[in-house]
Amino acid sequence: MPKYYASKEDMIKQLREFHDGDKCDFVVVGRLIGDRWASAGDLEVPEELAPLFAKRIASFRKDISSTEIRAKQK
Repeated sequence: MPKYYASKEDMIKQLREFHDGDKCDFVVVGRLIGDRWASAGDLEVPEELAPLFAKRIASFRKDISSTEIRAKQK
């Protein structure tokens, strides 16, 4: 279970509330996992969450981590 949610059901509920309340969609891109690039097309999106995602971008790639970005902002 993801560390940010109490359960899968809680995660789905919170994502739906965020999506419906702010009228926004999520955009999914790939990421480097270890030494392998996992594109958005490789990711499994639960059927009940699929309508929340605007698009899945498989060709976008920028090899920088959020940790690196935060370190550069200090």
